Amino acid sequence: MSKKFSTLTLTILLCFSLVACKSETSKAKTSQGLTYEIYDTGGKKITQDLTKTPTKVTVIGQSIAEMMAYFDLENRIQSISYLEDQTITNKKLKDIPVLAKLWPTKEVLIAQDTDLIYSLTTAFDDDRIGSIDEWNTQGVPVVTTSNYAIGKSIPNYLDEIRLMGKLFQIENKTNKFIETQEKREQKIKEQSKALNTQPSVLLIATDGRGHYYYYPRNFSLVDEMVEGSGGKYLELSDTYLEISLEAVIKDNPDYILFTAFQSDNQEDYLKSLLNNQNLQNVTAIKNKALLEIDYIQATRGDMNYMDLYEKIGHFIQPDLKIEASK
Repeated sequence: MSKKFSTLTLTILLCFSLVACKSETSKAKTSQGLTYEIYDTGGKKITQDLTKTPTKVTVIGQSIAEMMAYFDLENRIQSISYLEDQTITNKKLKDIPVLAKLWPTKEVLIAQDTDLIYSLTTAFDDDRIGSIDEWNTQGVPVVTTSNYAIGKSIPNYLDEIRLMGKLFQIENKTNKFIETQEKREQKIKEQSKALNTQPSVLLIATDGRGHYYYYPRNFSLVDEMVEGSGGKYLELSDTYLEISLEAVIKDNPDYILFTAFQSDNQEDYLKSLLNNQNLQNVTAIKNKALLEIDYIQATRGDMNYMDLYEKIGHFIQPDLKIEASK
């Protein structure tokens, strides 16, 4: 009986010891924080130190809030600013305070007493919310996304998702998402290699005020989607510029992808292109081969960016055996 008691006692003590060790390990992992690198508006790397998993996050950029909501992190969002879609329709985000539809003021942000500013890189300007260094001096770490200086690309977008996984300790979810998207992309690339056509594609964007713009490679994810589908992304310049009718006529694209920034009348601008008498001999116009695409998906990426990839692939390469997203 004494032996049984001793064995039972030892077993219980061992169990408590293992539980305690496991608890201490988890605690150490949480309390040790995270050191990571971000980029400022000029493309310079800046190291950030996060001492704890953030629970009060000030988000500047609706697309970031949507990303957090996708991974069920909406309860960590303290406020949202800069609404790229002008309104919030995601039910998970509808009760979160909106500080400003565009850029919030520094004073309003300071009053937030936030754990983390999670923002579009372009917000960190003296005329907007101030520099990253200013916020770090106040003890506020920063995460930046959608950086023009290092270039918009699918790998960079997926890196942003990887960092989110580390910040909130949900790497199992973010890694699974990334793996699924990479498999979808690889399927398109493999099929496109067997095609004998390479249609030319031009991306045209409007600012909603009657101007049309060309976006170079580092301004969107579209070039990778076009080329991954076996198309040729037309390059008019290595910089962002207002596009001329002469340039469209000269390059004579087989297809045109059209997107609008914060515009409620995107369809009207699309019709004006189709009906422009000076463009009637352009192949894409003549064949009415124009596709409207979502601005955020095209330029920043969102959680459904592969839907757009497949949609573009099916549009410019009908022989691709993929299910086009609606």
